[in-house]
Amino acid sequence: MKKLLMIVILSIINISYAGNNQSPIKVEVYDKTDPLFGVSFLEVKVLSVDDKIVINDIVANRGKCRLLNKNRRSEMPRTLGYGDAYTIRFASCNLLEISVNTNKGNWTVSY
Repeated sequence: MKKLLMIVILSIINISYAGNNQSPIKVEVYDKTDPLFGVSFLEVKVLSVDDKIVINDIVANRGKCRLLNKNRRSEMPRTLGYGDAYTIRFASCNLLEISVNTNKGNWTVSY
């Protein structure tokens, strides 16, 4: 539970982009466990705070965290309106950063 709380708190902090500090997205990360199999995984939720943004890719730890739902890659690019969200799951790993590639630049959340 402490790990989940820490991940959520840290996911709200430290979104950065070279040149513009106004991020068009928010990133939330949840540490979850599959109730059927008992396997831990990370759920990454990208929320749009812009009227229209295109999510091209979401990468955890520079590609070092394994994507669990590989069919989600086929859904890229994904257009989000204000308040819309897109969720993707990664195998549980020591999360250091999430990078989101959008039509408005690359945004990285560091932990």
